[in-house]
Amino acid sequence: FPAAELPCLDAVGLLSVDGEHLAVLLVNRHPEQRIETELEPAGFAPSDRAEVQVLGAARYSERNTWYAPDHVKPFVEHRPVREGRLRIAVPPHSVCVVVFKRASGALA
Repeated sequence: FPAAELPCLDAVGLLSVDGEHLAVLLVNRHPEQRIETELEPAGFAPSDRAEVQVLGAARYSERNTWYAPDHVKPFVEHRPVREGRLRIAVPPHSVCVVVFKRASGALA
């Protein structure tokens, strides 16, 4: 169970060397609850779509085995960015990488 004083959602932002891509890593450590959040990158004008890569499983206790190697696996989806913001529900016990691309014509 998560400690009451510790957040269940951790976030880290990484900017590419050329300033064209921003990756936000989200880790939901809660074993059962998805966490809804909104990302609004300050000083970075994202395009209207973001790539979301999620590594997780249907249940907290899932494990990959030799005979069942796909219980925990990544999946990718593309999500709309509206007015520079992305709403996302981070699945329980998962790692997400959200990749924003700078909007065309936006200054770095």
